[in-house]
Amino acid sequence: MHFKVFTKYFFSTLNKREQRVYNALLQNWLSYKDTCTIIGSYQDLDFQRIIEGILKDNPELFYIDMSKISFSITSFNTICSCKFLFSRSQIETKKQEIFSKIKEIRTHYKPNIDREVFVYKYILTHVEYSYQFEQEDLYNVYGALVLGKAVCEGYSKAMKLLCDEFEIPCIIVSGFAINQSTGNRERHAWNIIKRPNGIYHVDSTWDCNTYSLVKSVIYYNVSDGFIARDHFWNKAPYPDCINKGVNERKIIQIKNQNDLKVNLKRISKEKRKLSIFDVTQNYNSTSEVLQEISLIIKQESIKIPLYSVVYVKSINCVILKVNF
Repeated sequence: MHFKVFTKYFFSTLNKREQRVYNALLQNWLSYKDTCTIIGSYQDLDFQRIIEGILKDNPELFYIDMSKISFSITSFNTICSCKFLFSRSQIETKKQEIFSKIKEIRTHYKPNIDREVFVYKYILTHVEYSYQFEQEDLYNVYGALVLGKAVCEGYSKAMKLLCDEFEIPCIIVSGFAINQSTGNRERHAWNIIKRPNGIYHVDSTWDCNTYSLVKSVIYYNVSDGFIARDHFWNKAPYPDCINKGVNERKIIQIKNQNDLKVNLKRISKEKRKLSIFDVTQNYNSTSEVLQEISLIIKQESIKIPLYSVVYVKSINCVILKVNF
């Protein structure tokens, strides 16, 4: 049993010799062979780059232990040895569970729904970020889709696997990001997606943290410029994302308190349920933002009923949800 691979982006970035090694390793690993002998000496190649490309293009290879891969090169052969994280029976059982889950997910899809929107909302509503880092499955598609728990690596791989299933061009990005809770720069993974109207970044992990609170997706289909506020990556291997998605284009610029007053009045008049403010002021917390908005609403007698606020400090954005 193998899963659909709609996008092999990293394979396409390799030269012919690198692609030959890529294909040989991929076929061996899909066949659960821990030793691969390739005719020819390939000691000049960057095997790390090739292996990372294989695992990013093929998230179903959740059972490869990256730390246990070694190469032996002679004048005639290149031999790769690796270790699997699970036994063959465990792998096949997990694959069957993933396959069944994807089949179940497909039954909820309706042709009138945008495929990317469907996939993204599914991940946001069915995967929970977990801090139990000792569990191997938190880093793969099995943890995300079957167990419903994952870290960023699991989120991004699940996004890639589902996008492949729904034939949406999607790749996995490795880099760093500012942790929204601690403010520290940490290793991170997210996705880049190609749509008919542009190429965009999407980060389901970071959006998952705010979606449960205010149903907002601020890292959905955004440009290099926007996501670079708190994401950092080597841009060379990845396509440029110069376009702004619908959500990014709707972000309201707030330069001063008067801008905030004007837009709160506009939100009240238009009964806008969800707004994102790009603020110039650096707030210390969501509570401080909430206090300022509440004060303006009271002083200006703005008719805004129950509302909730989330301040995303790493990108200096305020999410305002109003229950009209």
